[in-house]
Amino acid sequence: MHTFIRACPRCNRPYSYIEEGKVNGRTYLYAVHCYRDDLGREISSECCLGPKDHYEHVTRIHEKKD
Repeated sequence: MHTFIRACPRCNRPYSYIEEGKVNGRTYLYAVHCYRDDLGREISSECCLGPKDHYEHVTRIHEKKD
């Protein structure tokens, strides 16, 4: 049986869920990473994925055009 892990397109770490946030009237999407540290404390961090109305899933590293 395979387990699907959702990888963040920004940092390639697994994320727990997607959250919406408003900044200056525009809605942005954030990948929220939740984990526990060595002492058992819950830690969370976010990666901004961009504006909700213009979001496109892209590769982690874009191809460079020379």
